[in-house]
Amino acid sequence: MSDQVDQELAVMDERAAKNEAVLPDIIERDIAELCRHPALTLDVSATIGDAIAMMQHHHVGAVVITQEGKLAGILTERDLLMKVLGKVDDYRDQSVTELMTARPESLRRGDELVYLMNAMYVGGFRHMPIVDDNDVPQHVVSLRDVLALILDQVADRIRNIPTTPYRGDRKRYSG
Repeated sequence: MSDQVDQELAVMDERAAKNEAVLPDIIERDIAELCRHPALTLDVSATIGDAIAMMQHHHVGAVVITQEGKLAGILTERDLLMKVLGKVDDYRDQSVTELMTARPESLRRGDELVYLMNAMYVGGFRHMPIVDDNDVPQHVVSLRDVLALILDQVADRIRNIPTTPYRGDRKRYSG
């Protein structure tokens, strides 16, 4: 019985080591690595129509709402989908404050990615405002940005597999 337990523990350690091969280096990096574009901001006086137009024009999934230049909220494509479409008829002239997430969590460029990943995972966020020391929005990091960073670390392995999944012995792809 003890040999089986030891063998199972060895397998668990081996699996954990494979998973940790990519993540430790990444999660200790600064969020600044993902801050490639300035945050798109609108004042609290803006309308939902303004926000939609900005998101469509810039092909982004979130806009940051500010009051006197500081972070006041965030409005995301998910907010629009879950709170507006099919529920509210005349939404374009409504204030962004009616739909935005007020006082959202935020992080700073120098914070480690592990805090971003934790907040997104635990909070279910897809977008995170990145602010400066004065709470002025600088960037928005999306879940897609995080995923791209992780996938870049294993790009060769992902690029070099067949386009059709292999459904036989999975040991074929173990590294």
